Amino acid sequence: MIISYRHKFTFLHCPKTAGSSINMALVPHLGPRDILLGSEDERLEANVRPNLRARLDALRIRQPLGVLAALGIGKEWPRRVLGLQSKSYRKCFGPKVDHPHAKQVQAFDEKAWERHFKFTFVRNPYARMASMYVFLVGKSKTRRETFPVFVQKLIEGEGPLAGWRDLADCWPVYAIGDRVVVDFVGRQETLGADFKAVCDQLKLPCQALGHMKASPRYDFRELYDADTRKSVHRLCEREIDYFGYRFEK
Repeated sequence: MIISYRHKFTFLHCPKTAGSSINMALVPHLGPRDILLGSEDERLEANVRPNLRARLDALRIRQPLGVLAALGIGKEWPRRVLGLQSKSYRKCFGPKVDHPHAKQVQAFDEKAWERHFKFTFVRNPYARMASMYVFLVGKSKTRRETFPVFVQKLIEGEGPLAGWRDLADCWPVYAIGDRVVVDFVGRQETLGADFKAVCDQLKLPCQALGHMKASPRYDFRELYDADTRKSVHRLCEREIDYFGYRFEK
């Protein structure tokens, strides 16, 4: 998620829609007071140092090690600063600070919300849910449940998936109530062309997007049974209907 005061834009990040790649493509253009939440590992691997805003946010936690990190002291200071920055926004944006809902971002800075070009990227919810499964179960050293069990636990917010419950349906990330409130919605299915449209709007150079969290290729339909398909449709019905997504596509 990005709030750029330098370029007057806000990027709302739906999970598993190439958002980390978009973050990394835009980070070279961000100013010292811009907010970028998420993509910590990608930034550290690319040797992108925390900006002034990140350091100031880290100081708000008021931890002795945080002060040292904000001053650039210590071998792991960049990682510590980014971790503390994320922690500082949990009260505003919830446990997954890099995927806040539109209503939360609007309340955080109403003036910026009104002035900024706001955009997001979406993806076929059936495919996105499968991608979340591959990503989250792949990261876990203990969870090996089937896809139908995973979806049920995610919808119910059970156990380790509780923090992801509010992101199973991405509609609130870019909509408030029944109204889409961003200025542009790109699609993961047409990522390159839609990201170029964003860059053109922002008058920024457009570079080819990398694959920050690429998953192995698979056919998401093979993971579904009839009941799981119905569950995802009920959960994501507004998004499916609004964008005309279908299971077969």
